Amino acid sequence: MSEKKYLIKKCTLLPNDDEMSSLQEPYDIVKGVAAIDYYESLQNTTISMTVTFIDVDQVLGRKGVTGGEYIDMIVLDGEEDKLIVKVDDEDGEDFKIKHDEQRMVLNSVRNMVTESNKQVATLEFVSVDSLINETSRVNKKFTGNVTQTVKTILKGDESTGYLGLKTKKNLDSDDAANSYSFVGNLKRPFDTIQWLCSKAQSSTKNFGFLFYETIEGYHFRSIESLLKQEAVPYQQADRPIEGNKI
Repeated sequence: MSEKKYLIKKCTLLPNDDEMSSLQEPYDIVKGVAAIDYYESLQNTTISMTVTFIDVDQVLGRKGVTGGEYIDMIVLDGEEDKLIVKVDDEDGEDFKIKHDEQRMVLNSVRNMVTESNKQVATLEFVSVDSLINETSRVNKKFTGNVTQTVKTILKGDESTGYLGLKTKKNLDSDDAANSYSFVGNLKRPFDTIQWLCSKAQSSTKNFGFLFYETIEGYHFRSIESLLKQEAVPYQQADRPIEGNKI
């Protein structure tokens, strides 16, 4: 099996206006990217990503970059000759991370090795929502359909003044067949939604729900509806890989 070809078209760190970012202007790191590991899973509430970066300008050390910067990324996927055609074709973009959509932020700089002519480091990116979740608490009573409750926890409710997680990401959801009443008890939003997954019932009432994030946004889906989807074939690579490496 031939190895797939990828082209990193864009990889830029952006200053965060809401934080004390070390960068004052966007910084292009595309030429120094050695590897990208992007993670999403049914078992994970949010997406994450690591970028192995060879910093010949040693900007990480000079600017004191330790976290808080957003990232914009575009990776093209396909055969080498086709990639050349797709470089300037916006419709041909296959993998895209946007600072105003996926909202991934630099959480830490790990494994930094400084040499005489370069620095090598692992840049760890997480969803901004995962950071907000750590300090947010569900502090009200909910009564009603479980799916609607999940939407309220994620996006808030202007009619009642409840702020929720205030995420702007899309939510793909199935309608739960039941209602459920509970008090938040100051639990974190994501913990509360994961707890509700076992309380929600599908149309046949034999299945629960799953809550997870992909590059398209959040999903609160019935296990029943997921099992009815067309299967996607998976083919193991010839060589072992760590995570979902791009």
